[in-house]
Amino acid sequence: MKALRLLYGTISSTEFGHLAFEALRQWWIDRGLSRGTINRYCHRARRIFSWGVSEQLIPPAVVQSLREVKGLREGRSAAREGEGMKPVDDATLP
Repeated sequence: MKALRLLYGTISSTEFGHLAFEALRQWWIDRGLSRGTINRYCHRARRIFSWGVSEQLIPPAVVQSLREVKGLREGRSAAREGEGMKPVDDATLP
């Protein structure tokens, strides 16, 4: 979560909301990450904030706000699509 710390490390976690989360997601898109990777990173960020709520470090409203930012859907964002998993070449196998 280097990007989260890089972009928002100077603000309080209680000030982080859905607009900042969307900006973070856009930052990942601009860096050329695939849609699947971005969705995984977003899920991980939500879990970090959920942990903060469970430890009573931040109010639940922060996580509720982040849940409103839906994952990127195939063909509906500027994020590139991953190449997907391809079969292993037979020559590679022992």
